[in-house]
Amino acid sequence: MFHLLHFGFGITGFVITLLVAIWVYNDAQRRADSNSILWAIGTFFCCPIVPIIYLIVRK
Repeated sequence: MFHLLHFGFGITGFVITLLVAIWVYNDAQRRADSNSILWAIGTFFCCPIVPIIYLIVRK
């Protein structure tokens, strides 16, 4: 039972991280940021930190 619960949290975390990365990418594209793909990749790999930095430095 514990393994299934742990697996569910892993999938949930992955999906949330992916959705945040997609949101950052789309927002950067709408703002014509030339580094939008880098923001998305950074968000995917460092999710708690990069989206906060993005929200601070976006134009």
